[in-house]
Amino acid sequence: MKWLMTVDRRIVFVILNIFLFCSIAFLFPLTQAANTVVTTINIGDAQDGPMAITPNGEYMYIPQYANLSVLVLDLTKKTVNTTITVGNKPYNAAVTPNGDYVYVTNSADNTVSVLSTKSNSVIATITVGSYPASVAFTPDGKYAYVANEVSNSVSVIDTAANSLKATINVLTSPYGVAIVPTGEYVYVTNAGSGLVSVISTATNNVTATIKVGTQPFGVAFTPNGKQAYVVNNANNSVTVINTQTNLVESTVAVGKYPSNLVITPNGQYVYVTNEFGHSLSVIETATNQVTETVSFKGNPIAIAVAPNRPYLYVGISSSQIITVLDTGIAPNNPELFNTVYWIILIVVIIVLALLLVLMLHKHKKN
Repeated sequence: MKWLMTVDRRIVFVILNIFLFCSIAFLFPLTQAANTVVTTINIGDAQDGPMAITPNGEYMYIPQYANLSVLVLDLTKKTVNTTITVGNKPYNAAVTPNGDYVYVTNSADNTVSVLSTKSNSVIATITVGSYPASVAFTPDGKYAYVANEVSNSVSVIDTAANSLKATINVLTSPYGVAIVPTGEYVYVTNAGSGLVSVISTATNNVTATIKVGTQPFGVAFTPNGKQAYVVNNANNSVTVINTQTNLVESTVAVGKYPSNLVITPNGQYVYVTNEFGHSLSVIETATNQVTETVSFKGNPIAIAVAPNRPYLYVGISSSQIITVLDTGIAPNNPELFNTVYWIILIVVIIVLALLLVLMLHKHKKN
């Protein structure tokens, strides 16, 4: 500590300013989502369905409904890496939790194609119900649940054997499917009945039915699993469900013809594509209020969020363009990130106080 007593006051002043600047630089990037367009990616083909991103955030798999194929987009290079031929009218895709496989629903031939992310090739084809619309995995990746829109059922796939384990009857036109982060329940939106079916993964039986809005499409859970958000396509709203009680907590008005949604990894915001509203609605989960509306020239329909980067990818209906937005939200584990941030800030404050005391001590001594 003796060497600090000899430090010139001008040096101390410079150090104080550096620390102050650093603390401000740390503070402001964390406080607000930007939601600004940073770039656009031309995928060379029309894109109308949902998109899936690998857990490492490096690749996106994009079903091509009209072309019997799936595009593999390199998100770092922003170029299409390869094209994989799958079944007839591929509509939806989901990546296994370990990132090794992609399951693609082929709506016109009632199958699911299983793709290896290592070889980017089809390794299995599984027959499911009529017109499979969407697919989701249990957190351990052992099972995939597929909503079959025309046969009014959900197919359960054993992913180890890539074989059908069970078929669950639900209501009219099941469309969206999502699984609670704990893996205990599956929520299925029934577009033709305005209801959500809740399925127990332990028994593969329907345990509850929840009334939502008209023509519910997409569904997603907050990271803590306490709320489910359901897009109601025909009455321009989002229903918020308390998953502990299976009761509706709130209904949020959004833009015209909402179709898909994602929730940010930190659970703070829900992004909803309003296809005919030419916009994205940004819902804050703490208040269930729309805090911002982001306008588009075309009709946004598909949406995906990067798991480890602050980016949102929006597909414009019947166009070749994917728009990339910077949400301004800290990537990776937000809780860990914020903890590290506060530790650094506290250290900065302590150092500032120490240097100030030393400077005053030296000034008094002189």
